[in-house]
Amino acid sequence: CSMRNNDLSKCLVSLFEGISPLFARECVDRSAGREITLEEITDDILDKLCDYIFSEREKLLSGNCNFTVLIDENRTLKDFSFTDIKQYGELMTSQDFATAGETLDKFYSERDNSNRLKQRSSDMIKFLTNTSERISRKLVLQREELKECDKKEELRLKGDLINANIWRLEKGQKTAVLENYYDDNKEIKITLDERLSPSQNAQKYYSEYRKSVNAEIKLAELIEKGEKELIYIESVLDNLMRSTTENEVLLLRQELAEQGYLRLRGGKQKPPKELPPIEFYSSDGFRILVGRNNKQNDK
Repeated sequence: CSMRNNDLSKCLVSLFEGISPLFARECVDRSAGREITLEEITDDILDKLCDYIFSEREKLLSGNCNFTVLIDENRTLKDFSFTDIKQYGELMTSQDFATAGETLDKFYSERDNSNRLKQRSSDMIKFLTNTSERISRKLVLQREELKECDKKEELRLKGDLINANIWRLEKGQKTAVLENYYDDNKEIKITLDERLSPSQNAQKYYSEYRKSVNAEIKLAELIEKGEKELIYIESVLDNLMRSTTENEVLLLRQELAEQGYLRLRGGKQKPPKELPPIEFYSSDGFRILVGRNNKQNDK
């Protein structure tokens, strides 16, 4: 091969007519354990490379092929081959077929179906992703506000100390240094509104304390509600990403419409047919039903 300082797999593709980059990389992985350049080839690697290529040739000629489709962790069909593919390790799983025809039918039919589902559900994915991000941002702000409410007791303390020292204070003061009788009479500096009387300054701190107490209660409720909504939205998004049929997508769209998140298209529509739950059996023989959406899980 005249391609110097290049990947060995690319050289194999240029040398052998009709082999795929996937199989070329597999040849290199089986012989060298990683992608290498031509200059890195050793006699041992070359021997392993030739042995693997000739062994695969014999399988082809004898019809003893192991047709396989590669599937990633998102259950997306990524590629296919006439032999076992090991280069991805645990990053990919495989599904075996008896013939090349079955392999190609599976790969292209499911890929086309996957593309159709992505088109049908793209608006929902975008909506759910944006909604999840919006709720998360709001929760961050609410938690920061809730943290500020931790200072409420300091507001009440300042009101108490002003009331206890009204006889020492006068209208027009901007600050007051008072002994904190709750903490061994340590001095504490309190900011005053010079436009208000000492009594009014105390009431101002009490008012801010009550607002903080009420805000803390309200924020706790909002945060709890937001966290539950976030869990719900992310569960729907997870179900949507796992959907394998258009009917599952329609059922999730209907669920979101019933919850007030989306409006169904085109007025009255025939409700989608409800699919049965996914069924598994545990190692102890217990039957396990998994809903395809939240409504079915509740049922």
